[in-house]
Amino acid sequence: MKCDSGASDTQPAGLVIFTDERLCRAIVDRLTFEAHIIATGTQSFRLAGTTAKRQAAVAAT
Repeated sequence: MKCDSGASDTQPAGLVIFTDERLCRAIVDRLTFEAHIIATGTQSFRLAGTTAKRQAAVAAT
């Protein structure tokens, strides 16, 4: 699942993109309602990996 403001024709099969901001907010709200979210105060491993991949792709072009 991905919340995005625009769709692309090159998305992998099975990826669902919610382009409606209101719908995206509602889904996130329902997923996190009464959830125990633990803030560890550290940088996200997934975010760091994604950022590094994007920077490498931009540098390669």
